[in-house]
Amino acid sequence: MPIRMAFSSDKKFITNTSVTAASILHCHPNDIDFYLLHEKLTEKDLRPLEETIARMGKNCRLIPVNVGEYNWEGFPTTKNLPLAMYYRLNLPALLPEVDKII
Repeated sequence: MPIRMAFSSDKKFITNTSVTAASILHCHPNDIDFYLLHEKLTEKDLRPLEETIARMGKNCRLIPVNVGEYNWEGFPTTKNLPLAMYYRLNLPALLPEVDKII
């Protein structure tokens, strides 16, 4: 069974997410499912992260999860604290089929 990890990101932080994934894969390159919670990332935005996982991982995959349908109104944000930081709070509703996730 793969290790399941959840990340949340937006366009501003997707490069940082790729670096984090690379660091994880450097230490543990096998059997990881990376769930990426996002709202407006395109295939082009996701490509560097997908390439990093494909290049460095073995039996690893990226599973993009669009959170756009959830009502995020009322969550405070600032320039340095984007809405994406809240996405992981709703993991049980976004990923009901996943029992355990880091």
